Amino acid sequence: MPAGKHKNILMGHNLLTRKYIIAVLLFALSGISVAVKQQWYPTYGYRRALAVDHTLVQGGSDFSNFPVLVKLTDPELRGTFYGGKVEWFSGHDIIFTAADGVTKLNHDLEFYDDETGEIVAWVEMPTLKANENTVFYLYYGSDDIPDGFMDPSSAWNSKYQAVWHLNEDAEDATSNGRDGTPTNVGFLQANTAGGAEFELGDGTTDDHIDFGAMEIASDSITISAWVKIKTFHNTMARIVNNSTSFDINNHIWGIATQWNGTNWTFYSRLKIDGTTYEAEGGLNPELVAGTWVNVALTYNGISMNLYLNGSLIATRLAPGTLSTDPAASLFLGNQPNGLGSGYGLNGQLDEVRISSDAKSQAWIQTEIANYNSPAAFVSAAAPPEILNLEGANLLYNEGLGELNISAALTITDTDDVNMESAIIALTNNYEINEDSLCFDNAGGITGSWDNANGILTLTGSASVAAYQAAIRSVRYLNANNDFPASGTRTLSITLTMEILTVP
Repeated sequence: MPAGKHKNILMGHNLLTRKYIIAVLLFALSGISVAVKQQWYPTYGYRRALAVDHTLVQGGSDFSNFPVLVKLTDPELRGTFYGGKVEWFSGHDIIFTAADGVTKLNHDLEFYDDETGEIVAWVEMPTLKANENTVFYLYYGSDDIPDGFMDPSSAWNSKYQAVWHLNEDAEDATSNGRDGTPTNVGFLQANTAGGAEFELGDGTTDDHIDFGAMEIASDSITISAWVKIKTFHNTMARIVNNSTSFDINNHIWGIATQWNGTNWTFYSRLKIDGTTYEAEGGLNPELVAGTWVNVALTYNGISMNLYLNGSLIATRLAPGTLSTDPAASLFLGNQPNGLGSGYGLNGQLDEVRISSDAKSQAWIQTEIANYNSPAAFVSAAAPPEILNLEGANLLYNEGLGELNISAALTITDTDDVNMESAIIALTNNYEINEDSLCFDNAGGITGSWDNANGILTLTGSASVAAYQAAIRSVRYLNANNDFPASGTRTLSITLTMEILTVP
């Protein structure tokens, strides 16, 4: 080659200018974009991908049919009247699907504010994973919703005998229809969407919710509630009580507060094969006023276990089957058939549940983690990041042939969700029919070069690792071996994944 005709190209981050340098290829991350995946729920215009943090799922094993609390506020979830994307002011077009984007999940929309975009929903997760994040979708923005499309009670399987959110009333969220009749009970904003408030007052106020007869013919049961005590008094304040009278032998099952001689704790009763058994908490942990706590009583046909905030505080062997009595009444916040006798609760209740199975301690602890920190338990599936781009310029000599654009590029993704595509574009001083990006199809990823616009598109659902390898294998080529056009070339990389982010 004659003197003065040898040229080279530098590729890197910094713009270099000197004689004989004809181009500089700069790496510029243009951002994470979102593609509409082929698998999309019909008639819906928008979706958000959410993920359950598996480190908050207790016990090390997956759970089946776990009701996950989703609580978030997002401007896009406002009604269309308020500038959002939700078509129905009731939130009727808010649904959830599994990670495939099309398998509809059962959910109970407890609360929706179309003005603020706040939702509180319970989503039944067929499998809640303990060793990897559980990804699912929230869809919204459809005006084509058929009758019967929503069934809130479906979020609670047949094991749930009653679920009372207590946000505005005492209605049962399950299909069993065990609604209560409140007396002197107020409903207020609580940790989820609301709660019931009971006042002891001077002992003459009979605040309670009456659910009438409730029989559970089973060898297992779980009774749980969120409780906030305002003040304690010297009798056992009833949290949940199913009985015919004050007599201990007439108590079918129940939970109350109790002074054990040293501190306040929880106390429980179960009637097994005609005999009433008791289990009472000890010195640690102590029940204190003014704080929301979770109490749960379980029975598995062998022993009754009492939990405070997921910690076992009492256990009692009691083999047999739960007794039933059609004359018994179920009350929240007071003693049935004994109003005005000083057994009323001075405090608040939220999320009271009764199921005909014995929930494990790990299940209870996972519920508590979800309830206490819903934003940490369920969050946006994190988008990937491109890291470790070359710190120095890459030199491309005239006539060099193909040169890999990067050897150090790293893609990180905490959720390890499959990528859908990547776009690698030459954006500055692109010379058509001179510059090109080369790629050999591999790992389920196919490349397509757009010569008119200088864009290489990689497509195919593949892992983050596969896309990292694919992008590293992309080569730059300048076909002009004599006098390539001068100027700076800028390379932009845009990753596309099936996960949308919640702002």
